[in-house]
Amino acid sequence: MPQIQITEFDASQFDSSSPLLLSEGEVHLWRAFTRTFESRGKELEALLSREEAGRFERFYFPKDRTRFVVAHGILRIIIGRYLNISPNLVDFRSSPNGKPELRGHFDPESFSFSLSHSHNLVVFAFSKFRSLGVDVEHIRHMPDLHEIADNYFHPNEIAALQSFPLDKRKKAFFDCWTRKEAFVKATGEGLCRPLDSFFVSIGSEKEGGIISVDGYGIRTANWNLLSFRPAHGYAGAVAFET
Repeated sequence: MPQIQITEFDASQFDSSSPLLLSEGEVHLWRAFTRTFESRGKELEALLSREEAGRFERFYFPKDRTRFVVAHGILRIIIGRYLNISPNLVDFRSSPNGKPELRGHFDPESFSFSLSHSHNLVVFAFSKFRSLGVDVEHIRHMPDLHEIADNYFHPNEIAALQSFPLDKRKKAFFDCWTRKEAFVKATGEGLCRPLDSFFVSIGSEKEGGIISVDGYGIRTANWNLLSFRPAHGYAGAVAFET
């Protein structure tokens, strides 16, 4: 089981061109706070593809523009350092199920990546495992928490959530949600796979494994699912197939 460690992508990382090494069996996580890079927006915007620039222009609120340009610009910078190419040469395509992957001579099964952002934080995951997904959520007040759980969680997860004391239930909800989202991002299915068709454990970060996944050619035993704390006030999870 790989050890999950988070490296902060800060101003010094932004200006670094040192190559990054990714070994077999490793999962690298990086985090970036959008506020750190508000003054570097033009530099990051210059790295975007035409398609990404079009999406960037469609955002109305400045905070959404900042979050998008930080996520996609830094993704290009980090991938460029792993692959020893210029960030401008990083090119993406969509897999048959719509999941982003590298275009060109790079084998998607030898270098995989995923990103997620919430509130003021962006988290990136990189690995040589063929299927990889990461999810991060800002832990916040959710007045409809139980309604969401009833609509999207497996009955086993609903029962587990209700067993938590009220003061711990919000954290348990976000731990469960990030684990489920990380898995469907790793498979590339998104909401094509009903979130109540499988269940994960809720509790200790060390108990993040997928317990049961129904059908669709997925073998539960091949998957790993780990929770992590990306920053204070956030929940995160990463899923990968070995």
